[in-house]
Amino acid sequence: PVGVYSRTLIQGLFGILPDAMNERLVIRPGLPADWDYASLETRDIAFDFRRVGQTDRYNIKSSFTRKLALTLQLHAPYDRIGSITVNGRKVQWNREESVGAPVIAISCGSSDEYLVEIDWKGTKTATTAVEATAVQNEVMEIPIDNNVRELYDPQKVLEGATTRGNIIRGTVRGEPGHRTLFARVKEGEMEWWRAVDIEVIDPFELTYDPEDSLLSFRIRNQLHREANLKIRVNGELLESEYVLSAGALSPRFDVPAGIARFGTNRVELLQNNEILLATSIVNWNLKNKKQVYETIPMDSYMNASVHQVFTNEYLSPRPPFTTLQIPKQGIGEWCHPSLTAAIDDSGLRKTSRGGIFETPFGIPFRTPSDDAANIAFTSLWDNYPSAITIPLAGKASHVYLLMAGSTNHMQVHVPNGEVMVTYRDGSVSRLELRNPETWVPIEQDLFVDDHAFKLSQPRPYRVALKTGKVSRTFDDEVPVEEVYGRSIDGGAGIILDLPLDKNKELEDIVLKTIANEVVIGLMSVTLVR
Repeated sequence: PVGVYSRTLIQGLFGILPDAMNERLVIRPGLPADWDYASLETRDIAFDFRRVGQTDRYNIKSSFTRKLALTLQLHAPYDRIGSITVNGRKVQWNREESVGAPVIAISCGSSDEYLVEIDWKGTKTATTAVEATAVQNEVMEIPIDNNVRELYDPQKVLEGATTRGNIIRGTVRGEPGHRTLFARVKEGEMEWWRAVDIEVIDPFELTYDPEDSLLSFRIRNQLHREANLKIRVNGELLESEYVLSAGALSPRFDVPAGIARFGTNRVELLQNNEILLATSIVNWNLKNKKQVYETIPMDSYMNASVHQVFTNEYLSPRPPFTTLQIPKQGIGEWCHPSLTAAIDDSGLRKTSRGGIFETPFGIPFRTPSDDAANIAFTSLWDNYPSAITIPLAGKASHVYLLMAGSTNHMQVHVPNGEVMVTYRDGSVSRLELRNPETWVPIEQDLFVDDHAFKLSQPRPYRVALKTGKVSRTFDDEVPVEEVYGRSIDGGAGIILDLPLDKNKELEDIVLKTIANEVVIGLMSVTLVR
């Protein structure tokens, strides 16, 4: 920690970068713009900075064992320079290629001591990032308080981008989220790349209470124009025509119990038969009304018992070099190379009556009551196949899944795997298994405080394998003081779901692992016919 701190202070804040092999000393201070003074002294160098009005003074004393030629690289707080002197002698300066703020370079030569004085002129330079919010696929204009000379758009957020004076114009592309492009700008004698941060948003925003006993939502029109919407929920028409003004928030739409589904509900907003928004709202407090469930036989696809997940040795493929890879048992890391977790599925087997595990909310899962294999594992380790395919038939409006497996902190906020339901016409409904929303470690319960650890959708139900308990939280069973995670005694599976197109014939369901160093397993599939 001391070494990291000192390097941050010396090389970061004060920017002192000696290069004795090339007889150079570069000082590139990273001092906050509103600091008027700062000083530092080590056995090799003394650095003192003072600002009075628009004049900066740097006193630098070098005590290195050999003479080093000093180059000062400084952020320019103003757009013009009156004069620069080094030890009383006027010197020239050069512009450096820079991002975020203009930077000048001053060659000061070799000496034991330097007094550098800079007399700034002109107006203050604009160095903060430009921030803008834009609707996906809409044309937008971004004003900047600089003259734009050039654009660099590595994330291709603006299609057909043009500039006119200080205006950037283009069509917003890409998925919702934060993007950055860069504008080369000029003020006075200074020129630099300025960041333009663009948050891409959906044309509409749905708001709802995921803990309500009824499914309802409101729609905010984030377009700059009126929208005439058709609203579908789970493939059923909720509104044939609803006019929503630009920027307006709709009243609440209540979804009839016969349409709403326990878990994930698909909402589509259409205009002129074009889907403007297709999204999901999740509510695990609903009840399925008069549904016909069918559990899918999977006996011939089972390749393990769930308790074996951390008793295997996952030896290949692995790199032949020293790495920070997950230990061979599939759990732990370099600080805990021998860590493991005892998974005990005895409770699930005991509470499965005649091979059917009944959940408190009425959804059945087919899973063995005896000692037979009870999971189909997939992994990029060659212990198991990377994907499995189970044939389906007929039509269904929804599928519920009982799953279990491993993941780790290196696989957070990325797809660990996916479940794909394919129809006879070749189309696909897809569920992305993303840690921590839709994929969780079998041995732990998640810590969620809505600050540092926050979920983007409601926490799903889990099944404690040792007891058969079904719950969305295991807070009352997690040890209060624990170094590693929030362990669940015996481990727990997870219940997931996926809305389907009830008008299409089913072909198969595929489970596929995407991420390294995880094991993903399917224990049961239940269709809503």
